[in-house]
Amino acid sequence: MVNIVTIAGVKYLVDVGFGSFGPVEPIELRYRVTEDTPQRRVVHMANEHIPDNTHRDNPQQLLWIYKTKPTKNLGARWIPGYCFSEVEFLPSDFEMMSFYLCYSPTSWFRWHVVASVFLWEAEYNVYGTEHDDIEGTMTIMGDEVKERRRGVSKVVKKLDNENERVQALRDYLGIELTDVQKRSILGTVSQLR
Repeated sequence: MVNIVTIAGVKYLVDVGFGSFGPVEPIELRYRVTEDTPQRRVVHMANEHIPDNTHRDNPQQLLWIYKTKPTKNLGARWIPGYCFSEVEFLPSDFEMMSFYLCYSPTSWFRWHVVASVFLWEAEYNVYGTEHDDIEGTMTIMGDEVKERRRGVSKVVKKLDNENERVQALRDYLGIELTDVQKRSILGTVSQLR
């Protein structure tokens, strides 16, 4: 599920939920577009069939495909992120998606705690005024704190237990959990032991 926003007859992908590899700015939905993003990634949108399509001769089966690669290196391979159609989602669609993400044994959201923030870099232009650019992300997934700046990833810290993860959420992402939130992960499969 993504948001498609139409402005002056032009459609844009606006995605706020894909995480650190997702777009941070609206992307125009055109047949094929490749552009740089603030987090120094190259984004590619295309309106194509995916390998699982069984009716590849049907133009009504085309999907928008979002891909990225970490650098402008022509040899780097495109990493598929997701695909979507322009069919409107209904409240029951959202209910089913939420149920699946929370309860399906194949949903990685059941097995991993993940949180991410963008890292901002202040820059000054010729007039001395400041503007911010996204230069990377800080992510906690499972038992690792990872930093990615300008396309280079590194593990900042390995976490051994739940107390360390709570501390990392506060120190690295600025997320302060309540006592109830801290206790809510205890006994779950994603608890660090």
